[in-house]
Amino acid sequence: MSNVTNPSTAGGTHRPQDQAREKASELKAQASEMAARAKEAAQETLGELKESASEYVERGRERVSELGDTIESRIREQPMKAVLIAAGVGFVLGMCWTKR
Repeated sequence: MSNVTNPSTAGGTHRPQDQAREKASELKAQASEMAARAKEAAQETLGELKESASEYVERGRERVSELGDTIESRIREQPMKAVLIAAGVGFVLGMCWTKR
């Protein structure tokens, strides 16, 4: 056997396959880091959206409650007018359904 060394492994130089593996490993680490950052940003955005949606729902509930209170006070102030309006709406709806 001869003591000839392979020039691709002598002196610390790497073979192309080793370089490719190192590069792939680096790219994998970078991709994992980017994915983690993207996931964190998405979770943060989702949390903000949930909070905003909750605020909008609460505002809607408050407005519906206020509207109900307003209608109730108007009915108490003018009960005869409220009954006539309800009868008129009922009559119009009845006419629409019977003309089919």
